[in-house]
Amino acid sequence: MKKVYIVDDEKLVRKGIISTFPWEKHGFTIVGDTGSGEKALEFIKCNDVDLLITDLIMPGMSGFELIKNVQTERPDINIAVLTCHDNFKYIQDAIRLGVIDYIVKTEIEDEVVEETLERISNKMESKNSSFYAGDIRKEDEALVGGILICGRRQDCDAMKLLNLGIKGITTRLLIPIDKQTWIVPNYGNINEVVSTDGFFPDLDNKDWVQVKITDIYTPMNEEVSNTLKSYRWKILFYSYDPMHSNYRFSMNDVQSFENNTNEEKRNDICARWEKINWIYSDKDFEQLLSRTKASGIDRNSLWRIFSNIAAEY
Repeated sequence: MKKVYIVDDEKLVRKGIISTFPWEKHGFTIVGDTGSGEKALEFIKCNDVDLLITDLIMPGMSGFELIKNVQTERPDINIAVLTCHDNFKYIQDAIRLGVIDYIVKTEIEDEVVEETLERISNKMESKNSSFYAGDIRKEDEALVGGILICGRRQDCDAMKLLNLGIKGITTRLLIPIDKQTWIVPNYGNINEVVSTDGFFPDLDNKDWVQVKITDIYTPMNEEVSNTLKSYRWKILFYSYDPMHSNYRFSMNDVQSFENNTNEEKRNDICARWEKINWIYSDKDFEQLLSRTKASGIDRNSLWRIFSNIAAEY
């Protein structure tokens, strides 16, 4: 049986989770609980624990601090977090620390709980495979490429992606670029989990777009992240086709694109939209669309332009 320890400063939450979840059915047994991060760390140092489930926001030692301490003291322990629906940023931060899953406190229906425990159990069992053993990389290790994963809708978040249970898409490898975009970096080990064309074969194309990236050759850093963000919202945004799910691009493509565009051109395009002459001429409209695409005006800027036009007229 996998030994579980639960941490939450709300006693009723802890007791409710302990008493209502079908732990034994999924191979778990509860070995303790506490409302204090400090007490949890003391217990974990001296006792056998396979899975730590912790709230993130607590008085004293926060869940984030506890996670970091546990990973230092006991890196063999798997960690899941307790959260609420409005804690997206907290979940993202926890993912970056390496948690394997999450439990939403308000979703305690039998079907949801069963699915969550089965998912956590499967992740714990697969974590020891040869591929996952190589998940942790040095910060200065250079990439040879990667796969950019883009959610098609706003509700396509990181946990939805991780919960698909696709080999190679793990909490330790998945790096967030923004709320709808992540990269699975390739350090030379990704070929064993992707198809011959270089994409994840089991990723649902209705919800996700995959982009095979080449020509990175540097460690993952802020500059790489910003380049990927530019591609997502300035190039893929305009070339996106709902009928296509797989794309390819080179980092050099983004850099060349950025070199050929500038703020002055973007400001000129914005001014042309605001003059609304395009309403009366199909030719002007098509030309302006083409210039807008070439300028790389990002999605948020376009939204502001057309919101202002709609408000005025």
